[in-house]
Amino acid sequence: FERTKAIANVDDALAKHPDADILVGDFAIPHILDALKKNDKLGKVKVISSGPVSHHRQHKNVLEGIRDGTVHGAVMLENRREKQREIFFAAGYQAIEVLHELKMGNTGVIPKNKTIALLNSVRPIRRDNVSELLEPKEELRFIEELTRSSKQRERPQQFNFMLVQGLSLFRADWRTALGQDFYSMRRGAQNAADDSGDQLIPISGKRGGPKTVGEQNKILERLISDMDKGLQRIDGIAINPMDPAGQQELLQKLARKTILITYGTDAPGSGRRVHIGNGHYAAGRLCGKLVKEALPKGGK
Repeated sequence: FERTKAIANVDDALAKHPDADILVGDFAIPHILDALKKNDKLGKVKVISSGPVSHHRQHKNVLEGIRDGTVHGAVMLENRREKQREIFFAAGYQAIEVLHELKMGNTGVIPKNKTIALLNSVRPIRRDNVSELLEPKEELRFIEELTRSSKQRERPQQFNFMLVQGLSLFRADWRTALGQDFYSMRRGAQNAADDSGDQLIPISGKRGGPKTVGEQNKILERLISDMDKGLQRIDGIAINPMDPAGQQELLQKLARKTILITYGTDAPGSGRRVHIGNGHYAAGRLCGKLVKEALPKGGK
């Protein structure tokens, strides 16, 4: 994510492997292209974006690279909800929706493997089909407004749900543009709460999410204390744990007090009811196919 570090990594890789034929990256593709240009390798070394590339405007530079021929292809990840293709918004929406169903007693929302994959569709983006994604589409710019067009469901009571965010889901420095995705996730969660008539209590740092495990732990400790004293009624918590193993005891305490689910980073030993993940396995397989397609005779 950090431009300086990404370019240094590419410089190092090219120095060690001057005969490299291809580079694969995810969010760092713009920096990879800058590094290749700096090393006079742009257009000579093939580039593939492993994703997640979506309709979101922050990926426009990757799509333009495919159009211009500097990027061979990318993996397009799409959400199960047709009009929630922006993955971070969808994660927030799904988290609160699942909490509501569990609070209502609907355990049928929990799959046998206790993991809900947000993404159920992957497809390759190449030069021959990239133009459709570069065309501005109003409905994709305002995903949250479209999602809220669904009718509000009548509920017998209002629940209080909490969204505890954490930096580890994105591993991004807050000086990057990706910081906005914390707010996208919060908007998704708020939309879900509005649709179900519930109250959302977002917990995050000043710039969108706790920057350290210690900061997130303080949030959890304060929350447990308030619940013990009866100062807060929390019907369910969705958390992206920054250190699942190190936070296991804290998470177990929360799971004994309320419904706990995780998203982004799983914590299987925490007592969480279900995990909401991205489901990137299929995307990884498709990325491998793109590499083989780019280098049909093999390469490095």
